[in-house]
Amino acid sequence: MIKFKYYYPHGFIERFKNDFIIVKVISKANEVYEELVINAPLEALSYKGFLSKNSILGFIFCKGKDLKKKIDEVYGNYPLIADRFCPAWVFNKYNFRFDLLNLDLSIDDNKAIILGYKPELRTELQKIIDDNGSILATELVLKLDDLHTAKSISKLFSRIRYICLGRSRLTNRIEDKYPLWFKEISKIFNYDKLRAEYGVEIISSTNLAACPYCNARKIEVVKGLFAVGTPDLDHFYPKSRYPFLATTLSNFIPSCWYCNQKFKREKDTYQGYLHPLLKGTEKYNVFKFTPTLDSQPKILLHGCNQFKQNISMFELEKVYESDSYKQKYKRINDLIDYHKELRGNMNAVTDDKFFFELTFDMGDNLSTQNTIDHKFKLDVLSHLTHNNYRR
Repeated sequence: MIKFKYYYPHGFIERFKNDFIIVKVISKANEVYEELVINAPLEALSYKGFLSKNSILGFIFCKGKDLKKKIDEVYGNYPLIADRFCPAWVFNKYNFRFDLLNLDLSIDDNKAIILGYKPELRTELQKIIDDNGSILATELVLKLDDLHTAKSISKLFSRIRYICLGRSRLTNRIEDKYPLWFKEISKIFNYDKLRAEYGVEIISSTNLAACPYCNARKIEVVKGLFAVGTPDLDHFYPKSRYPFLATTLSNFIPSCWYCNQKFKREKDTYQGYLHPLLKGTEKYNVFKFTPTLDSQPKILLHGCNQFKQNISMFELEKVYESDSYKQKYKRINDLIDYHKELRGNMNAVTDDKFFFELTFDMGDNLSTQNTIDHKFKLDVLSHLTHNNYRR
């Protein structure tokens, strides 16, 4: 929702590269590769590029605008890694007739349709195996071959749909069928170590004091005598699905606990979401207000297609439809009406810059980056005065 930038202190990138990437990330990748050479030489040959120094530096310093391209590059070159961590990336490239899941299986004709679809479903899964060496699709084919009722086939088909939606987890049994070194990827790109050593510095480099996802809650670094309090540091592209981006600087978004842990969690943002390092909503009105007789309006949110996805993921309409925001709207409305009546017309109110700054906390030093509810307030003022306060 709120666009921001990182302003790393002088020398940070060089120090981060020398003390963390080379000493910890690349050294761990070299260790994994050397073990592969000894114990699994064919795997070592296949994944040499993924574990190389240049590749790792490319992951960590990938620019925000290139993150999706990087995902496509990695999973295109190493589809088995995608199959393990983000099977939706693989499966969504194939054709499944998910409309058949809407059939009422209490009707015999519909049962026959599902049974008749079984060979086609198997063929499509086999394509995934042939093209990607998919272990997951292999397991699904083995399971499908043992099913002979419409209900059981439909149940398996539902699971495939959940895989394509990114809502299905692999069982431990299936995970164990992938190359053992895949479990080392999270240790190579060790987010916990990065967070412990550089988290405060990274978060502080944003100059953010308000969550960029919701703009409704504070995110501040509080340095106490005995402890340091920090907000969450979200991975825009979740590290569970894209583990090679777990230590990528442009993948970090400081955020409030609610947005990160309650709403976003591990949802896949690969397709159609607004990345705050790339684009924000400052240039257009996000909030729409439908006034009611008691001056407490219905509050709706809208925007570009990407932002609509964010609205849904972070449940922003639920956040802003609370009585507290309706009361904030009413308070601003009442103040403007009072001063409009006092001064004679709206222009006399809006032309008084000092009045606006003092009454609505709208000084030039305040922004959506450092003040909660600032975007809401800007849009309320734009709506009530018919002026443009977008900034």
